[in-house]
Amino acid sequence: MLRIGSLFTGIAGLDLGLAAAVEAETAWCAENDSRASMVLAHRFPEVPNLGNVREIDWAGAEPVDVIAGGFPCQDVSVAGARAGIAEGTRSGLWGEMVRAVEALRPGFVVIENVRGLLSADGHVRVMGRAEGTVDGRRPSAFQVLVADLAALGYDAQWICLGADEFGAPHRRERIFVLGRDRSRPASAADADGDTERHEPVLVDRATRQVAGGKADAVPAAVGGGSGSGFWPGRYRDTIAQWERVIGRPAPDPSAVLRGKRVLNPRLIEWMMGFGDGWVTDVPGLSQTAQFRLLGNSVVPLQAETILRRLFRWSAIDPKPHPDPEGVGGGVE
Repeated sequence: MLRIGSLFTGIAGLDLGLAAAVEAETAWCAENDSRASMVLAHRFPEVPNLGNVREIDWAGAEPVDVIAGGFPCQDVSVAGARAGIAEGTRSGLWGEMVRAVEALRPGFVVIENVRGLLSADGHVRVMGRAEGTVDGRRPSAFQVLVADLAALGYDAQWICLGADEFGAPHRRERIFVLGRDRSRPASAADADGDTERHEPVLVDRATRQVAGGKADAVPAAVGGGSGSGFWPGRYRDTIAQWERVIGRPAPDPSAVLRGKRVLNPRLIEWMMGFGDGWVTDVPGLSQTAQFRLLGNSVVPLQAETILRRLFRWSAIDPKPHPDPEGVGGGVE
């Protein structure tokens, strides 16, 4: 059983996906947002929350096998200011994740972020020790991230795909990176000479290729749960498909709040693939907070399926897939 140290945990979408992909459990988390912390305390009452990553003394933290986190995306997202990974930016908190990895030396590092990471500016800073340009050009934020992992002694593999590739009714492209301590013992695949499993690979919707295998989208469902009946015809197949993938009908798109009909937060919870009530049943959260927490989170199934493939290239075998037909598992 791998022990996870979770940074920038939010409502634990990445943690849920990771735990579903491999035998793992969260040992501790680090989240300073008060509303997200309410969800974590409600769902994981036995897991300590270390709080603000800027203030943690990692020398006293419990050692873990995996450090996982999706550091803030505001400065690398195409919807943001595109300031990139730099000192003083929210996305510059990647440096705090570097600090944790350097101190704790886990076997694996799991990173999630928006596709904009591939094109946003970075600056040359190998673990914060140098700044400038390479051949007169500023590297991308993603190049900075991979350079930092390399300097720490971690090889990296990565995949970028949208949640819609796994049946979700929204695009939500995300990049997932798996760093593996290069001093780890070789896997059985290495012993057999199968080095291709450890080659870095970038998968996107332009090529839709994963190590030579096509990453097909989930085929449209025929019929669907009763929830799909709420939707106009051009949306109905997409909604029915996600109902089939996660095994739960879509909620009513609207709800009554203080006498007014408004967007139902349970619908967003369902679209993200969380269990019914994961956020919406947590006491004390306003509807606005529920929307914000869900909108900032990770689709657990998207994380699970991509990480399952990435760990297959590592020295850890993923869990057996619960769905032998691969529904929702486009990169399997």
